Amino acid sequence: YGVKPGEVGRLIGRCKKIGPDGNPLGYSGIVPGRQIVSRTNDPTKTGSTSGALGRVFDACPEIEEKLVERFLGADKKRNRKERRYKYKDAWKYFLRLCRSEGFTDSQWPFTSSRKGREAVRRFLKKLKKSDLKRFVRSRFGSEIAGLLQARGPKRKPPEIRPYAIVQIDGHNINSETSIEMELPDGTTVDLPAGRNLVLFAVDISNSAILGYAVIPYTQHSIDDLLDCVAAFVEPWGKKHFDEFEKCYLPGAGMPGEMFAECEWRACDVIQLDNALAHLSREVQERIIETLACVVQVGFPKTPISRQVVERTFGTMEERGFNRLESTTGEGPDDPRKAAKPEAAAVRTQLRMEHCEALIDIQSKNHNRTPSKKLFGKSPLGYIEAWFRRMSPFIRRVPSEIQKDLPLYFRTVKGVTIQGNLEDGHTGYI
Repeated sequence: YGVKPGEVGRLIGRCKKIGPDGNPLGYSGIVPGRQIVSRTNDPTKTGSTSGALGRVFDACPEIEEKLVERFLGADKKRNRKERRYKYKDAWKYFLRLCRSEGFTDSQWPFTSSRKGREAVRRFLKKLKKSDLKRFVRSRFGSEIAGLLQARGPKRKPPEIRPYAIVQIDGHNINSETSIEMELPDGTTVDLPAGRNLVLFAVDISNSAILGYAVIPYTQHSIDDLLDCVAAFVEPWGKKHFDEFEKCYLPGAGMPGEMFAECEWRACDVIQLDNALAHLSREVQERIIETLACVVQVGFPKTPISRQVVERTFGTMEERGFNRLESTTGEGPDDPRKAAKPEAAAVRTQLRMEHCEALIDIQSKNHNRTPSKKLFGKSPLGYIEAWFRRMSPFIRRVPSEIQKDLPLYFRTVKGVTIQGNLEDGHTGYI
């Protein structure tokens, strides 16, 4: 049966142990993982630290319950204010719980040199592995936890061909802005202007930013979506911001301005989310007729299906807007959030053109930054190497559409204008 000779004596000894009912344990004594030696519940024992944390939990079960609730976020409003709770903070909370239960300096964990820090860390790591779905839910939300399977999240194989699949999504930048308003007396005053929105078109094969569009609203419209599509189809016309020339990396740029093969390039698939502007049948038909591509609209509340463009938003925020004085952070509980971001935006006179310059710098530098996903190559380097090695068949937008691309993307709707100037009613739709 695969039992080593030296193990036979130990197993027989376990079978001869007397159980709580007064009878030998027998075969049940060699069940893997079964504890047959009773453990003392005296928390004042200091001679050995082996199993000390377990003795504390046995004597005071409420300490274990509160520690688990705080670490896994069972009650977010009462027990945990920070989303990603660290092991060190959990250990400090454990010490406070021990003090509240009346533990003195002559009892463990206060008699230990590290005061049980390593024991708490091992306990929480074991708890994380045993209840991984609950741990993921407390850190990343119920949507991500629902995607967690027994063998881990399913990953799609990376697409190696550029411009095969392009993901487009919108994101409100994590910073307030201001606007200069002229008063009737001729003076000017700075007023808060809210948060701008940026639309990114990202190639999933190499995470290159193909184009973007900055909108001074919190929601984008049909025309804004078409402008973002035209931004990566047309040759890139926006040049570097001269006043921030030192901020660009050497060789940074957009694929549409660095390679002739990327000019008027048509993609195969465009992936969108369920925003109202993306669900318009007229917009989808206009994109399909112009680029001859497939338009895929994802399921609601599944950002993992557009993980490439979502990761791009996170990278842009961490390297740019989260460092500004007027940042709003990732949420209300983010410690990086400014106390008064609107006042900071007015004080620093942060305009929309400054946000666009920062987005342009981050986008072009992102395309030139080496990536671990690409084995040390940058997105632009990956595209260049792929063109040089594969010499692919390049599908472009037809020449007759290239001349009138804005007209192809222009949405036309018939409306009725009513009103009567003789009666004092101006025209309205």
